[in-house]
Amino acid sequence: LHFLGDYLGELQRFRPAALILGCTHYPLLAGAISKLMGPETELISSAKAAADQARAMLADLPVQADGAAGTLKCFTTGNPQRFAQLGQRFLGGKIDNVAFVGTDELEIR
Repeated sequence: LHFLGDYLGELQRFRPAALILGCTHYPLLAGAISKLMGPETELISSAKAAADQARAMLADLPVQADGAAGTLKCFTTGNPQRFAQLGQRFLGGKIDNVAFVGTDELEIR
């Protein structure tokens, strides 16, 4: 996971007391991030908060699972092909439906 050094190298030099793992997939890399940042940096995950929010939103919808297979559509502010490749490694299955979303679109919604 040498690419983490590319992403976090400059931040690592500041030796922050805490680092918020802002994307929900970052906890999958928490061990490597923690090793890179060192024991002085506390990692704070946003994944649990996102999961709790999604659960609350879904609980308010009039839907029931009927046992039918669902579909997966992913959105990324990064490169969709790279997202699909990394997602396949983490999920263990091919991801066919990935769409790019610009950060300007996120602000509007």
